[in-house]
Amino acid sequence: SSARKIAESGYIIAKSINAEVVMVHVVLDAAMYSACYLDLGKLQLDGVECIKDAAKQFLDNIKQKIGDDNIELYVLEGNSANIILSIARLLSVDFIVMGSHSRSWIANKLLGSVTESVLHNSTIPMIIIPNKQ
Repeated sequence: SSARKIAESGYIIAKSINAEVVMVHVVLDAAMYSACYLDLGKLQLDGVECIKDAAKQFLDNIKQKIGDDNIELYVLEGNSANIILSIARLLSVDFIVMGSHSRSWIANKLLGSVTESVLHNSTIPMIIIPNKQ
């Protein structure tokens, strides 16, 4: 997946300078993750928690594929760009790695605009990984 490509690329860059690695997933809008709402055909009332659990599992899978137990994982809720910038400042990160474009229009609009917003509001250096195949 493109998220794994971004994570792996960021990991390689971070490890080349002996940096610690943190992966962040921001849950923006529960309605966008509608697949989590269905549990054997029934609407789940805990949609946001389902989404957070799915995001944590997604990051865990990437972490396992990379093979480094020291990677810190954060699943947070809110405005993606603001959360990314806030956690980056809070953790005093050296640089932020994000993707640029994806294949689907909706993902491109959402992820592209988040990357652009972080870029325009960050004082922290950024590395942008293209998602195009």
